[in-house]
Amino acid sequence: MQLIDANGKEIWVRAIGHAAFEDGVCKRLFGTFQNIDDYKLTQLSLQASIAKQEELNTALKEQVELVKLQDQTIQTIQEFKFLADSIPQIIWTSQPSGNLDYYNQHWFEYTGMTLEETQGWGWEPVLHPEDLDNCVKVWTESIETGKPYDVEYRFKRAADGAYRWHLGRALPMKNEKGEIVKWFGSCTDIDEYKRALDLERKISQFEDFNRMVAHNLRGPAGSMGMIINMLETTTEEEERAELLDMLKQSSGSLNQTLEELMKVLEIRLNKGIPFEECNTATILQGVENMLKGEIFSKKQLFPPILR
Repeated sequence: MQLIDANGKEIWVRAIGHAAFEDGVCKRLFGTFQNIDDYKLTQLSLQASIAKQEELNTALKEQVELVKLQDQTIQTIQEFKFLADSIPQIIWTSQPSGNLDYYNQHWFEYTGMTLEETQGWGWEPVLHPEDLDNCVKVWTESIETGKPYDVEYRFKRAADGAYRWHLGRALPMKNEKGEIVKWFGSCTDIDEYKRALDLERKISQFEDFNRMVAHNLRGPAGSMGMIINMLETTTEEEERAELLDMLKQSSGSLNQTLEELMKVLEIRLNKGIPFEECNTATILQGVENMLKGEIFSKKQLFPPILR
């Protein structure tokens, strides 16, 4: 949703809330607003960019269809080249064997390489080493089967050496006999889209962590509140002593929970932290304390196993 901040600016926020019930009646609402304005604006901008690129892809496909129907004249080739160079993404063609024989101007500007350097399979040095094997595998399969080419990979940009994600797609042009005579392909920069997906994943993880924190703190804190209420109403020394002991255990459980949550944060920031063995008996003791608090609050008798 959108809200207006103190400066009168409209910003995008994500609302997350929790309702607290007592005896089936909602007593209080807890909630937060997360500022996702940068993420939302990036998402909207990305969607508009993708839509524009799809329009350009459609225009390219229409031009390719015209090339199929027209004679392969010099004028037609020049028109296609002009169109390809006007599109703000990489356009290429390949022979049926898979050897690339044409790139538009954007390829040379992005990679800093010449046509001679990248003809055939000379494009391999541009790819990120981790993406090369999969790219070759998918491209080889398309060449052998005629299946449309569709793959995501990272290209190295000559200007700064940065690797940016691209979506590679290609379709085969066939003759009357159904034989492939040419491949027409494009590489679209989707780096901002991939970053937006990563940001969305991190936001989702943060929301999960918030829910985990609320869940882990609710038990000990609620148990301590109930024990304090019972201490205020009871006058029997034996019962007060037992309640104080339970209060100490709940307090210890709460402190331990907070320490464990801090460890979770440290692990999220530093994956090199070693694992520790958990003590099942300690966990069960904490559960038992919470259950005792619930039983005391309802003025019920302890079963023999909890005495």
